[in-house]
Amino acid sequence: MLHAEIAMLQRKANKRGMLLRIRLNGTSDIRWELLGVMQAHPETSFYDYTKLANRVVPSNYDLTFSYSGLVAYQPQVMRAIKAGMRVAVVFRTRAMVEAMMAAGQRFLDLKLVDGDDSDNRPDDAHGVVVALYAKGKAKHDTTGFVVG
Repeated sequence: MLHAEIAMLQRKANKRGMLLRIRLNGTSDIRWELLGVMQAHPETSFYDYTKLANRVVPSNYDLTFSYSGLVAYQPQVMRAIKAGMRVAVVFRTRAMVEAMMAAGQRFLDLKLVDGDDSDNRPDDAHGVVVALYAKGKAKHDTTGFVVG
C-alpha cells in the first residue's frame, strides 16, 4: 500500500512539475532504507530525523540528526557532527532561540539556523544546528531532549 501511494503522489507531482518530498517517520526512527522504500522510488525525495548517526542511506534520502543531551547519546552526537550532518536541537523557548541567534551564538560549536519556519530540512545546510523551540508537551520535557 505504501509503494502504491508513493507512486500515485509522484505521478501527481510530475504532472504539476513539482518535487515530491516525503517524510515517513513522524515520531519513529524506522530505517526505511533497509526495507528498500527509497530504492524503489528513485525520483522521489525522502527526508527524516534520526538518532542514529551511522546510517548509510540512498542519495534520495536526507537525514537530520536529532539531538539529545543524555550522556548515552553523546557518542551518536559526536558521530553526527564529525559526519557533517545537520543537527536538530529543541530549545526550551522561542525567546531563547531568538536571543542565541541574535547574539551569533553557536551550539555544539556549530552555527545556528532557524528551523521553525519550515520542516523542509533538506533545504538547510549540512554542519549546522537547526534551532527549534519546544511546543506542546515538549515545553515541560526533562528527559534531555529539550535544551535549557
